Amino acid sequence: MLNVAVIGMGNIGNTHAPVYQADPLANLVAVCDIIPERADRAAARYGVRGNYSVAGLLATGALAAVSGSNAG
Repeated sequence: MLNVAVIGMGNIGNTHAPVYQADPLANLVAVCDIIPERADRAAARYGVRGNYSVAGLLATGALAAVSGSNAG
């Protein structure tokens, strides 16, 4: 199983996250957004760790993959 995270919790990030949660080969472990309210809301929605910076996200542990978008 691959530990994955999603960066940018706008429309695209909130499309990616549930796909990873439904995939038996993926383990969604974190989300990240520079807008704290978005990160916190997504973390609560998906039951994962929330982060406010990519550097903070990457420092938290081993990830096999990340996906993201710079568009909200």
